[in-house]
Amino acid sequence: MSSSRKWEHNQVIMSGTVLQPLTMSHSAYGEDFYSTVLSVARRSGLLDRIPILIPGRILGSDMHCLGQRIQIRGQYRSWTQHEQGRNHLILQVFVTELSFLGRSGPATCSRNDIYLDGYVCRDPIYRLTPRGREIAEMLLAVGRAYNKSDYLPCICWGTNARAAQSMKSGAHVRIWGRIQSRIYHKSLLPEDGGSRDYIEKTAYEISVARMECPAAVSS
Repeated sequence: MSSSRKWEHNQVIMSGTVLQPLTMSHSAYGEDFYSTVLSVARRSGLLDRIPILIPGRILGSDMHCLGQRIQIRGQYRSWTQHEQGRNHLILQVFVTELSFLGRSGPATCSRNDIYLDGYVCRDPIYRLTPRGREIAEMLLAVGRAYNKSDYLPCICWGTNARAAQSMKSGAHVRIWGRIQSRIYHKSLLPEDGGSRDYIEKTAYEISVARMECPAAVSS
């Protein structure tokens, strides 16, 4: 499959406010890449804080983005980072197009759309929340150019959760949804019998609004 077709399987359109100054992430093939965080408003008024990665060629001389409202297009990418003897999944939106919307404007104008066409990596985990809501956790592998793949965690609710419950590893699925952030507290093992400490961490996942299995649609 051509690399251009791979781009069609992973598409993000997002608008929001730049929360942090640009920081140098890394250099590759003679180009610098910069990371920051985009604040994206939900309809409820809550804010998602989404890490993004911007190639230097897209930024040009516009290096002072803090506080600016921008719209981006790109792909949701994953990397594996080895830290403290464990592998951690790092998720960022890789930006391919960027436009500035100015410093002001209603937060309700924020956009957050993602489309993925990929394969279930492992059997989804289905459960009920304490309030009785159906939820399913799913890890999706989406092909990238040069025989690479991105591994992206997804959350399904209600009828989508019931549909995910019947899926098995290897199932082909297309989803439409939004990228969201979620703060949680991780407990640390106490030292010398002391009290247990907690650290604040952020999880990123795709909240699925619509889902379909191409094999089921075509049959």
